[in-house]
Amino acid sequence: MEWALFGVTFIISFLLIVILGEHLRQKRKIKFREIQQKERIAAMEKGLTIPGLDDDIFSEENGAIGNPEYYKNRMQWFRITLLAIGLFLIFSGLGFLLGFHFSLDAEFRKIATIGAIPFMGGLGLLLFYYLTAKETG
Repeated sequence: MEWALFGVTFIISFLLIVILGEHLRQKRKIKFREIQQKERIAAMEKGLTIPGLDDDIFSEENGAIGNPEYYKNRMQWFRITLLAIGLFLIFSGLGFLLGFHFSLDAEFRKIATIGAIPFMGGLGLLLFYYLTAKETG
C-alpha cells in the first residue's frame, strides 16, 4: 500500500514540477521582453539609433500574427503531443490496473483501481484529439 501512495505522490510531484518549470520559463521570457522594451525606450529618449526588431514578423502578411498557417501548424503539434501523452497514460493506466489486479499481494489487489486515474486522463486527451480534428483539417 505504501508503494502505491509513493507512486501517486511521485507522479503528482513530477507534474507539479513540470508545471512550475513552464511557469518560470514564461515568467523569465516576459521579464526579458520588459527589459528589452525599457532599453529601447531609454535609447529613444536619448536620441540613439534603436536596433530594429525584425518588423517582417510583425506584419499582417508575413508574420506569425496574421498567418493562419502558423496557428494550424502549432495546433497540429499540440494535438500530436497530446495524442502521445494520452496513449502513454492509457497504457500506463492499464499496466497499473492489470499489474496490481494480478499481483500476489492482497493489498495491491485492493488498490488496483488506481490505474483508472491515468487511464481516464488518457481517454480525455484522446477525446480532445478526436474533437479537434475538424479544426486543423
